[in-house]
Amino acid sequence: MRSTFGQSVVDRVHSMWENNRSRYPKGYGVFYSHVHFQPELMLIGLNPGGNDDAAGKKEQIMSKHEKMEYILNKDNSEYPIAGKTVDVFESIGQLHLLEQSVKINENFFRSRNIKSLCPQHAGECSRIVSEIIGEVQPRILICESIGVFDRMLIKLSKGRKQKSVSKEMRVALSNHRLVTSVEFDDDNHRPIKLVGYSHRTGSHLRSEEVDKIREFLKIVLTQLSD
Repeated sequence: MRSTFGQSVVDRVHSMWENNRSRYPKGYGVFYSHVHFQPELMLIGLNPGGNDDAAGKKEQIMSKHEKMEYILNKDNSEYPIAGKTVDVFESIGQLHLLEQSVKINENFFRSRNIKSLCPQHAGECSRIVSEIIGEVQPRILICESIGVFDRMLIKLSKGRKQKSVSKEMRVALSNHRLVTSVEFDDDNHRPIKLVGYSHRTGSHLRSEEVDKIREFLKIVLTQLSD
């Protein structure tokens, strides 16, 4: 089952895209890494960007020997989130976790505006994301924006018991959440910690705010080896 799981997900998304090519001319993206099972780390963003040279082609599952996209594109100026994410993990001595992580998005169809995703397709993407999380079983799920964190919190709360009170840091001037986390732990699921931080490219974070994200992530990720 596990050997074919990733391919079955891609098959479903590809079929949905084939029936809606005119709505999503840039194609889709599902996995940005090899599909590891029970990894220490999974990352989930909002949606793929609007440009892709592979639009129109069926996605190929990455082998375990291929580098996940952020590592591969860390020096690509047109892929800023890759370099920013690698920099954070490298600076806290946890690059190996990123290298072995699974990376997906909340929505699979490439667009510049998330509103272009119709409710029916958004709902199907949401169901598939739940299946991926349930099958992959990451120890830590990092959300690449606070909005994604809030939606994943609702998703994980269904059928799981919350173990800890949410911990968070806020931006002093605006009181916006900068980084936040909560943990789930019960008899029916592998324990999972949900972490979210302000989007690294969508918001103009000051250097001291980025430092706070580094500090928070270092504490969370170091606990894995305790």
